[in-house]
Amino acid sequence: MEYTDLDEGRHVFTVRAVDASGNKDASPAKRIWKVDTIKPKAEDFTPEAGSRTSDRTPSVGAVVSDEGRDLSRGDIRLRMDGREIRSFSYDRDTDRLEYVPSGKMDRGVHAVKIMVRDDAGNRAEETWRFEVVKRQD
Repeated sequence: MEYTDLDEGRHVFTVRAVDASGNKDASPAKRIWKVDTIKPKAEDFTPEAGSRTSDRTPSVGAVVSDEGRDLSRGDIRLRMDGREIRSFSYDRDTDRLEYVPSGKMDRGVHAVKIMVRDDAGNRAEETWRFEVVKRQD
């Protein structure tokens, strides 16, 4: 048997054997699964995409979420200027990813990339840029 066009969410399939005399299996086979075709997402970037800041240690962050399921830090990868960043935090209650550089960032344009993969294999990637500029006194 094959099912197609199932709705998002949890599904249960139960099979019970019945013999020729009508006796029913007391412990039917049951399979439970979840259909998940919705990609995770990253949004609400800080610093904002295209923005300029004179802060040389800006807090870099985003809201990283997946409808219908909780993500964990292990589901997320963060890259800055092509380098993988492992020292970021992720709050599962607020879906907020946060990274604060340990040293001062160089002035210029910086690229941030977030890659997310959920349990169903759905993937999302978001890239944004911001610029660190010289402080104007």
